[in-house]
Amino acid sequence: MLSSVGEKIEILQCENGLSLNALSQMTGISRQRLYQIKRAKKLNPVTINKLSKGLGIPISYIREYCD
Repeated sequence: MLSSVGEKIEILQCENGLSLNALSQMTGISRQRLYQIKRAKKLNPVTINKLSKGLGIPISYIREYCD
């Protein structure tokens, strides 16, 4: 089991062959903010929504890794 949302985002990036730039464009979240998110333990609902829409995955898929 993954221990953090950052690890989950890394796996999703790899599975989809996405660079940080591509993920930024898909989600509308800046590269700097994505870098911070990967090291965060908690995400706000707006960020979770942007990530799920950008990656085309259910919100619950990301939320389960947020404390």
